[in-house]
Amino acid sequence: MHKPKIFFLSTVFSNDCELEIKRSENLKNWFKRNETKDEIEKLGFSMNDLELCFLCRGYDNQQEGIHRRYYGVVTKGRAIRDKIEGIKNEEKSIYGNYLIFFDGDGQIPFESFLDILKQLSKKEINVVFACRRGNYGISNEWVNIQKFELFLLSSKYGVYLPDGQCGCWGFKTDILSRIPLIAKGFEIELDILSACLKNRILPTYIKTTIGNSEESTFEPIDHLIKLDFLIQKLEWNKEFVYPLKISQTSNTPHI
Repeated sequence: MHKPKIFFLSTVFSNDCELEIKRSENLKNWFKRNETKDEIEKLGFSMNDLELCFLCRGYDNQQEGIHRRYYGVVTKGRAIRDKIEGIKNEEKSIYGNYLIFFDGDGQIPFESFLDILKQLSKKEINVVFACRRGNYGISNEWVNIQKFELFLLSSKYGVYLPDGQCGCWGFKTDILSRIPLIAKGFEIELDILSACLKNRILPTYIKTTIGNSEESTFEPIDHLIKLDFLIQKLEWNKEFVYPLKISQTSNTPHI
């Protein structure tokens, strides 16, 4: 019987190449731990079933290209911020049956990888998102915007979504043919959620605890772009978005 392969993708974006190296090394070292190896084997996999891929900006002297001083870690992508562009650029390399992603800035516990893999290994589960406890990991300035974006999705499809923009998610790659993705950057989580819900694929959630963030790296224009993307993806008139009554007890994804 064919054993599923796992493609782990993480962004280690920074304007500082040395910081990118440090972030990638931290991730690589976690996967090298005996404890990590044991947990992966408990789920029926081995380290040979896993490919690590880190997307980075990696500015060189011309401020382009990719920094390749990763000491054995597979590095792919271009000198761009966009997550989904990196995925599309390396689509042929994503040979795995499972794609697991999270932001590599150090806020998300590495153990979330194991939690997502455990859920994806179940036959009935296709998509998994991490759910932050409370509002931790969201800057105080933008927490209501993220809540509003989830409200729009919940209203459109009649489901309650506890989270969706944690920067930690995974899915079985065979659903890619059913969920056409059009986002180019940080709208990727909203793109995946809306595409899945439109095709009646409910996400499963895992709980995660990440550090609280008092500041945001996003500029106001970034949030406007993200919100505009979502409204267009939902095919709603941008000039008139009205609230719909939704149930928080029915059609609730498992968590």
